[in-house]
Amino acid sequence: MKASNRVTFALLLAGAALLSGTAAVAQTKPAPVASKGTEVPFDRFTLPNGLTAIVRTDHSSPSVFVGIWYRTGSRDEPPGKTGFAHLFEHLMFQSTAHRPQEYMAALKQIGAIGANGVTRTDHTAYFETVPTNALDSALWLESDRMGYLDGGITQALLDEQRRVVLNEKRQGELRPEEMAWRHFLTAFYPADHPYAHPTIGSTADIEGATLDDVKQWFQSHYGAGNAVIVLSGDIDAATAREKITRYFGGIRAGTPISRPLQWVPSLTANRRDRLYGEFGKTSIARSWPVASDSGRDTTLLLLAARAMTGAPVAPLVKALVADAGVAMNVTATVSESELGSVLRVAMDVAHGVSVDRARAALDAAIAVYAEQGPPPERLRSIIAATDSVLLRALEDNGATGNWLGEGQVAHGDPAYFLRQRDWINAARPDEVRAVAARWLRKPYYDLETVPTPAPRAPGPDVDRSAMPSPGAFKTAITFPTVTTTTLANGMTLVVARRPGVAMVDLRLQFPTGTATDPNTPPPLRRGRSTCSARTRVPPAENQSRGAFPSWVSS
Repeated sequence: MKASNRVTFALLLAGAALLSGTAAVAQTKPAPVASKGTEVPFDRFTLPNGLTAIVRTDHSSPSVFVGIWYRTGSRDEPPGKTGFAHLFEHLMFQSTAHRPQEYMAALKQIGAIGANGVTRTDHTAYFETVPTNALDSALWLESDRMGYLDGGITQALLDEQRRVVLNEKRQGELRPEEMAWRHFLTAFYPADHPYAHPTIGSTADIEGATLDDVKQWFQSHYGAGNAVIVLSGDIDAATAREKITRYFGGIRAGTPISRPLQWVPSLTANRRDRLYGEFGKTSIARSWPVASDSGRDTTLLLLAARAMTGAPVAPLVKALVADAGVAMNVTATVSESELGSVLRVAMDVAHGVSVDRARAALDAAIAVYAEQGPPPERLRSIIAATDSVLLRALEDNGATGNWLGEGQVAHGDPAYFLRQRDWINAARPDEVRAVAARWLRKPYYDLETVPTPAPRAPGPDVDRSAMPSPGAFKTAITFPTVTTTTLANGMTLVVARRPGVAMVDLRLQFPTGTATDPNTPPPLRRGRSTCSARTRVPPAENQSRGAFPSWVSS
């Protein structure tokens, strides 16, 4: 089990190749989509309790991929309960009211492979692939923990999984990249944003989780109406409907989750941070908040990021690594999430290159890309390469099942990955450039991670056994000449001239104050009423009484 913030299909797009081409989709409702190319037929139906089921038939192998997505993740954790979604994912592999053994042990008995769970910001998913003859066993197991896990959770099991999760957290925090990631989350998102904390949560919140807390999480966030099940493999639609209805039809629906639907951080100006740590090299990671209100635009931005880097001939790689020599490598990615996505360009600064020089080169390369976009031949190369990745992945029921489930839970469309393929296949270089420029020209967050410098050895210290004697005081002190004049009105003018800056200190004293107050007790009758000011000496031509001098500061 692991905590993750990234969608499986987005990982494929950013890390391997973007999907392109055309596709045909067959489904029960709505009517099949007719188009040329690869077909991915599936059926979709909903049980009365709200469970959405997607079935894809592929009899090439006597096995079935079983995946269940719950529409809940770390974004749903209130303050003081961070890490609950991931902690509960671990508890989902423990016993239930009807099954005393652990979930993985039961799966092993029926020959399951690839069993795991993943917690993300928006969703939590569980999956395994089982032999066709063990499908009933897998569906019984999945429905049993969906409906009756809280009957098997004990304090001992909670304490055990709490220790496992905290150990995972400690292991992760040993990596300096984790420190940089946590710093990014708190700096990039507002404090009350659902994405402002890591999926694995805080140690204090995990340690504070009670048995009642996790059981309440189960009741509030898990239920048939909040889930999507996918069967992909050696199963037909009619048989799948009968089995899913039999095992899941009696499970409680649960309650809908109130939550924000879109929340893109607002950056009004560029922000830069420097973070020291046990990093192996100096890096610059620049991030832009991206709205997720247009699936096509986000997909084209994925394409723009892929075309920006990923090959020696890619524009940013050529400009920063090959030509300028300021970077060892450079990457561009788009992390998709429901509330808002993130476009990130990161580079490792080459040895001996100053960060200022590297950043200036990055600025220039991004500006050129925003102006020119991807070279047409680079775009054609990516689109041509992606179909082979797609076709190879479609041979795997698990990959196809994951795409169907991700599309349904995130976009309400199991065939969303095929729509992405169509968008990319039809993309023109000018469209990709326009989408990239739209975001690359907006304010960004820049995080510079720098290796902590080695401590410097101090030089020889002075003798600190005794404080040095101050020695003899200087007696030759030159005081300014003081002149005293009595004006015609009786005012005494005392002047001490000290040449230096053109400033005059003026102090006006009156023989008043507490000394002349008969109500003041004798011990307190001292002091004078004084007002003072400091001003600069004006030019001679301004020294007239015709108007209040403009040079006087109040």
